[in-house]
Amino acid sequence: MKNKKNIALGALVAVLGTSVAMGTSYALYSVTPADQVIHIGANTNQDIELVVGEVTNAGATAVVSPESDHVFDFDIGFNKPVNSTYTQSVYLAKLTVTVTSENDSLLQGMVSANSGFKVDPDKAYYGDYWGGTAGEAKFVAGTGSVVASVTVPIDETVDLDTKVTLSLSGMDGSTFATTVADATYNISIDLTAPDADYGMAYIVGGDSGWETIDKYLMVPNPKASQYEWSYHMEAGLLTGGSQFKCKTTNETWSPDPNWTYVASDMDGKYLRWDGNSTHNMELTATLEDTVTNW
Repeated sequence: MKNKKNIALGALVAVLGTSVAMGTSYALYSVTPADQVIHIGANTNQDIELVVGEVTNAGATAVVSPESDHVFDFDIGFNKPVNSTYTQSVYLAKLTVTVTSENDSLLQGMVSANSGFKVDPDKAYYGDYWGGTAGEAKFVAGTGSVVASVTVPIDETVDLDTKVTLSLSGMDGSTFATTVADATYNISIDLTAPDADYGMAYIVGGDSGWETIDKYLMVPNPKASQYEWSYHMEAGLLTGGSQFKCKTTNETWSPDPNWTYVASDMDGKYLRWDGNSTHNMELTATLEDTVTNW
């Protein structure tokens, strides 16, 4: 992982980040007092490594109370091993932060206070869309837990800071003293592949047999001002003269006519599409460039 932070979450005793391949889950961070544990999990079904970096305490205390939020942050990103077949430098991942406790008042207090997290809170990397509310999640009540989750694009070369705030700001002191002060809670951080029902988009055409295959999987444009799909047209991914379109898994197609792949015109550029069946595809030199033909 790039630019790892120094460790400081209360009396944090483990100094390890994660670079965890698919299907594994590690408990790497433990905190004093012992009632708080940060469990780190990262997995994906593709041949990349999802990465959760070291946890840093951004507040004055490692516990939450009506007078003091518990604010901490960590980086997220992904790596491509040398033998990876994944073609893009951006990956769509699901980040979930879960707080579990046997004390319902504690959990309800966190939900009432709008506790949650935001990816890239300073918008140092994201454009307006993902840098807005699309990149944040509030905790909602579960069974013995509160859960905040969001699916966002992450980058191979830039670590994205994620800031989590646990708050009991709406709780009065008497309630805290009598029902919450002795509560214990655990925190879990999981970075995974998107849910199976998350609608994706692909380049389809002669090279894919007009089927959706991972080699031509598009990813959301992290730099965009609206939700749109993008695909970096690396040399050699398509055959010269082949026909192609864009298609989502819910059977929405980019409009006719088909496009013809011409390496000299398309290699190194970004194919972009907003997922609308009446809006055409666009090629731009960078993900930040303005799209003119939608």
